[in-house]
Amino acid sequence: MTIASYKDEAYHIIKEKIIRLELLPGEKISRKQFVSMLDIGDTPVREAILQLKREGLLVIRPQSGTFISKINMQQVREAKFVREKLESAIVVEAVGIIDDAQIESLRQIVEMQEIYLKNGNSEKFFELDEEFHQFFYLVTDKTHVYTWLLDLNVHLNRYRHLTLKVKDFDWMNILQQHWDIYEALKAKDADLIANLVSRHLDLVDENYEAVYGEFHEYFD
Repeated sequence: MTIASYKDEAYHIIKEKIIRLELLPGEKISRKQFVSMLDIGDTPVREAILQLKREGLLVIRPQSGTFISKINMQQVREAKFVREKLESAIVVEAVGIIDDAQIESLRQIVEMQEIYLKNGNSEKFFELDEEFHQFFYLVTDKTHVYTWLLDLNVHLNRYRHLTLKVKDFDWMNILQQHWDIYEALKAKDADLIANLVSRHLDLVDENYEAVYGEFHEYFD
């Protein structure tokens, strides 16, 4: 494997750990710790760190060290704005082309979410939340748009992962909104589904007080 390949591997592993909050916002971490954690050489790790710094996920402070960046709500809201505009258009497009088998696939996703929620498994519920949204990009053959959004939504996704740590978070509200979106899709109601998706993504702002209240130290 080349140095570039090792660098890419280090970059993706560290980035995923930051997004999933395995590395916490504001946490100090050294290059030596990354090398030990990843079992990858110093040079590719250094290059990965520089790339993550350029993307705003790491902060390097002279004489202080390297830190995981805190969550920036302005960037979260800007990412949510872009996703809301794109996703509202994509679900409307899906209404015009989706078939019964695909509608059934979406129903199964939401049904599994309901089962996991009843069993208290918010991690699995969250994984299926990703699958729920990705579903519409697959139906409309917009997978490259979805991949692009994942890169754009780094701070948004960190924020969303933080909701997993909030005590008494209202997962039932998310589930009900997913059922409402499913029913609108089944009814082929384009105006309703666009409105529902927009309202659904507004949960980012609606949940802010609960998330910030418990984890204010993770925010800029």
